[in-house]
Amino acid sequence: MFANKNNLKKLIAVAVVLAYLATPSQLFSQSVLLQEFIAESLKDHPLVVKSALDYWIEAEKVNGVQAIDDWNLSLSSDITRGLGSQGFNSFSSDGIFQTISTTGSRVYSSTGTRLSTGISYSGVSDQPSFGGFATPDSYRTNFSIGLTQPLMKNAQGIIDKYPIKAAQIGEKLAKIRYEEELEALTLVWMEYFLNWQLSEVKTVILKKQLETATRQKEVTTLQFKRGAAEKSELVLAQQNEVSKQMLYLREKVALEEEIQKIETIIGRKVEDLSVDPKTLLIDSLIPTRSRRSSLSYQATSGNVVRMFKLSEQVQELTVSANLNQLKPDLSVFVNNQLSSAESSFSDSLGSIASDFSVQAGLSLSLPLENTLAVSNYKRALLSYNSLLKSNENSMLVLTDNINILYQQFDSISTLIVRAKALEKLAKETALLEQEKHRQGRTASLFFVLDTQNKALSAQLQVEELQFQKMHIENQLAGLNDDYLSYIKPLIKDSYVK
Repeated sequence: MFANKNNLKKLIAVAVVLAYLATPSQLFSQSVLLQEFIAESLKDHPLVVKSALDYWIEAEKVNGVQAIDDWNLSLSSDITRGLGSQGFNSFSSDGIFQTISTTGSRVYSSTGTRLSTGISYSGVSDQPSFGGFATPDSYRTNFSIGLTQPLMKNAQGIIDKYPIKAAQIGEKLAKIRYEEELEALTLVWMEYFLNWQLSEVKTVILKKQLETATRQKEVTTLQFKRGAAEKSELVLAQQNEVSKQMLYLREKVALEEEIQKIETIIGRKVEDLSVDPKTLLIDSLIPTRSRRSSLSYQATSGNVVRMFKLSEQVQELTVSANLNQLKPDLSVFVNNQLSSAESSFSDSLGSIASDFSVQAGLSLSLPLENTLAVSNYKRALLSYNSLLKSNENSMLVLTDNINILYQQFDSISTLIVRAKALEKLAKETALLEQEKHRQGRTASLFFVLDTQNKALSAQLQVEELQFQKMHIENQLAGLNDDYLSYIKPLIKDSYVK
């Protein structure tokens, strides 16, 4: 029974590991606190607004290029009053000649089809007489419709659709760049945040060390006055206090500089943040994933590979459009015209189909030589192949950078373990040396202060290594797009005035 339970546990463990390795998605639980902190800190930053505006500019281009499918309409009208005859030297002041015409045309980019329509009316009334004979009024109404369908060049609207598809892909690229810019800003913000918090930690440690050094100087001063300590020990204690003061003041100045950087980013005082920064000093709050998951994500669905694929799609469209330009311009067309000519306007409308004509045929246009089109196609093809190799090289560099960061992460993790062990031993040595000096078994205060300084150095080293580790985690989070879920409140998909 116990053996079966153990086997079941092993199977469950294996299943969990396999699921972990097979899932390239984010393998961390999102921190609501960190998201709130990032959103609150960066929501009013000018670069956040600029990134949104840049994206909306690209998005608006899609609407512009889709204008190819809009109707083009025109309307014209003319009226002439007072008509004269030719050859008979007669004139009619009441004579009127008027024309009204409207035309419309449209391109259907999905198929490349061209549609044209037109309606026109012309009327002549009260014309001058010819040799004593009155000229009857005449009214003509025309309606025409025509279709042209390309069969080779621009077949299926390949040339018409090129700017639309390119703009649509451009919008997707702009959206990714929008996300990347916000994530890059978040990455820099987190770098500043970690530097700020490390300086806070070091300032607290050095302040405590200064307080200890001050108490030690005061005790040594009393001992010297009582004759229980040498002058050299008093000087050492005073020197130690001054040294700790310098370390503390230097770090305090550095802390003020880090705070100034933070306040420049957020545009207000750090005290105004609703989230206490110290609550974020936990490694698990920085989103992390395994090296295997990171490499899998970058190769399949990362923003970098998505941008590469989209840029390749744009260049593929360019190659296809330029290749299509080399084809003959062969089109089939049909034109239909309905018209009538009557002595009254109402009769002309009522019998508009009395005159009916249809024109159909093929149109072929082929230049004998098209050096420019051939050159454009070859350059587009060469640019596409160059882009493929450039993207391939960029992925190799990205993979190498990720592996290097994970190697650094593993090395620092090992160093932290050793540094903590060293810190423990250094503090223990300092306590032992202090106890020996108190008991009179150590002749000089120098050994006490020396071991205390080594303990301080070991403590500061541990803190610096821990923050170095978080800096690497921050860089990995940026490369792996793991901050995207945290910056969602900053992303605006549509223009808001």
